[in-house]
Parts: sequence; C-alpha cells; structure tokens
Amino acid sequence: AYGTGLVEIGGLVGSLGFGATGGLIENAYATGQVVSTGSNTAAGGLVGESVGNSTVVQSYATGSVSAGGPSWVGGLEGILFSGTISQSFATGAAIVGAYGDAGGLVGAMNSGTIFQSYARGAATGTASSDEAGLVAHAYGGAISQSYATGKVTAVGSFAIAGGLAAESSAFTTSSYWDYQSTGQLRSAGGVPEPTFFLRTGFLPVGFDPAAWAENAFLNGGYPYLRSIPLSSVIGGKIAGAIVFADDNNNGTLDPEESFTVTNDKGDFEPIGGTGPLVAYGGTDTFTGLSFKGILEAPAGSTKISPISTLVSLLQNQGVSTAEQQVLSAFSINPTVDLTTFDPIAELLANNVLAAKVYSTNAEVMNTVTTIASALTGAGPITQNSVQVFNALAALINNQGSGPINLSDPTYTTQLLT
Repeated sequence: AYGTGLVEIGGLVGSLGFGATGGLIENAYATGQVVSTGSNTAAGGLVGESVGNSTVVQSYATGSVSAGGPSWVGGLEGILFSGTISQSFATGAAIVGAYGDAGGLVGAMNSGTIFQSYARGAATGTASSDEAGLVAHAYGGAISQSYATGKVTAVGSFAIAGGLAAESSAFTTSSYWDYQSTGQLRSAGGVPEPTFFLRTGFLPVGFDPAAWAENAFLNGGYPYLRSIPLSSVIGGKIAGAIVFADDNNNGTLDPEESFTVTNDKGDFEPIGGTGPLVAYGGTDTFTGLSFKGILEAPAGSTKISPISTLVSLLQNQGVSTAEQQVLSAFSINPTVDLTTFDPIAELLANNVLAAKVYSTNAEVMNTVTTIASALTGAGPITQNSVQVFNALAALINNQGSGPINLSDPTYTTQLLT
C-alpha cells in the first residue's frame, strides 16, 4: 500500500470505524509493505488508524511500514484512538521521520486497550521522534500481557526510545521487553528481561497459558498466540525445515531475510518479508526420511506444499491465473485455496475436498523425487528437484486449462527432457 501525506494507510484498512461507530477486524492478516512518501500520515501494517471503539482481534501484519515525519507509524496500527487490539501481533519494521512516532505494534495510542499482543519488528526514527518496541507514545489506555523484542533505534537530537514504550501514561501490567534484542534498558512501562528469560519455554509471569504457549522451534522461542493458526510445510509434514521469505527472489536465504524453523509437527509461526516462502531441509514426519527437496508458496501463504510450489513458480513466470491453472491441471475443486488449505487437517475433519488435494500433493512430490533421483548424475538431488518443479510448472502453463495425468508416460517423458 502506498500513499503520500495527510492520509490513513494500512496493509488492509486505512481507517477502521467512523465517528462513534466501531469496526471489527477478526482473523485477518496483511503481508505487504506500507509506504507513505509524505508526512502527517497514520500508517500501519494492518490498519492506519482505529477509531470509535473498534476492535482488532486474532490478526497480524508482517510487512514493513514507513512514513515521513511527523507521522504515526506502527507495525500493526498507526494510531489507536480508542478500542481494542487483542491477541494480535506484528513482525515488520516501523520507520518514521522527524517529530513522528514509530512503534513495533502501534505508533500512537490515545486510549483503548492492547491485550495479549506482541511486536517483533524494529522501530526506527530520527530527530525529536518517539520509538519503541510496542507503542511509541501512549497518552492513556491499558497494556496487558504483551511484549516486544524488535531493535529500537532513535537517531538525532531529542529523540526518545523505549523498550516497550517511549512515552506512556497507559496502565501497564504483565508486559515485557527484551532489553538485549531491543537494545534498550529504559521504557515508560513494562518489565525488562534478557533474551533467555523470554525464551526459556516457560511463560512470563501473568501470561495466561490458555492464550499463550512457548516452543523453542516457533516464533524464535518467544511466546506465541494459540488463537492464530500456525503455518506448516506439508509434504508429509516436514519437521526441522528452514522457512524463509525470499524477498529478492534469488532462492537463497540472505542475511536480511526473515526465516524460521518448523517444529516437530511441521508448523511455524507466520514470518515477515514480502517475497514467496521457501522451505528446505528437515525430516518428513510420515516417513522419517530426510527431506531433500525445496518447496515454495506465494507470499502470505500459510501452507507450503508441492502444489503451492507450482503456483509460486507460475507466478514467477508471470502467470496471473497461476492458482486457477494448477487447480484445473489436477482437477481440484476450484473453491480450494492452495495457499491456506491443509489437506491433512481437513481429512481428519472429513472434508470431502481434502482427499484429492492430499493425493495430488503426494503424486506431484513422488513424481518430482523420482525424476530428480534419476538425474543425480547431473547434479545434487535438491537442485534437480528445483529443475523438475520448474519443468512441471512450464508444462502446466503450456497445457493451459487442460488436465495433466502424471501417471501417463507422455508427461513424465516431457519432464525428463
């Protein structure tokens, strides 16, 4: 999302609510960058400004947010005038110019409540600005069961930085900041803790275990929210896989790109970044064998699988109807969203569409693995699998809307040549 000066701009909504009438955002997310080239902007990764006792619940944003000063910039919301943010998070960076506010979750908070939420993105500003891991400037309201870990940087004279909040009159309870990762020993509210304390596997004091959980392989080891569905790598379920956002589309995990590792069930917390998701390594929990392929999914996906890989590759080839072509090629019901559909979970829930998606994933992965193994003399199996996936994507593109039968030797021969 892009704008310039005197606007409310968000990855999902510019202004939530109107007058005394509040709005509601539930179970939503945004992954794109939010940029304002001017000043006096309310900019947020999900919502620009929230008014009229609006509510944002069980939602998140992963894109970076930036605006010139003076502006109000937050990883999730630019300005929380009133209302509630509950069980939500942001991982993107918040960047503001002089005289502005930049917070990992919220830029400025007039009143309202932040409850059971967190921010892991960096907050950066220049002269006479406020920067903080969670909320840059809170004029009132309440903050509870929340935390911040992102690097906080205030550059220039009269800039104020804080681990949780730079300036705050909010009533703050059971809330923390990582003073090592934020680089801040002070905050206007909250409790400072070292990294290991927030990643010990035990929840911080005051955190409700019905809402929060910890796992060394999820969310960098920091507490995560039970209410927000985990993403997963499906191919079986791939445990211990590295997942990263390939922002520059070079197929390689670069130092500045967001990444995580899947847990023993193949799940991972949503990560930041703007590029397609790439997964490699780990162990197939169904077979116990090392996973030697590379899987992809379009940016913002919550499921990475063999067929989401084909969607991503077709998008990279400039195909605007990539998902529709893959659905048609394998005769999958066109209502299925391949970037979010978990065939294993849906099979267990007796979803009649799940069997076809599950079997197609298995068929595609088996075909790719078999051909890649046959080509081992031409290079490592991992790189061969990438070539086979690309060849299959090209075959689907050339086929148009027609079906593909991978058990037909005609198609496998084309993939080998």
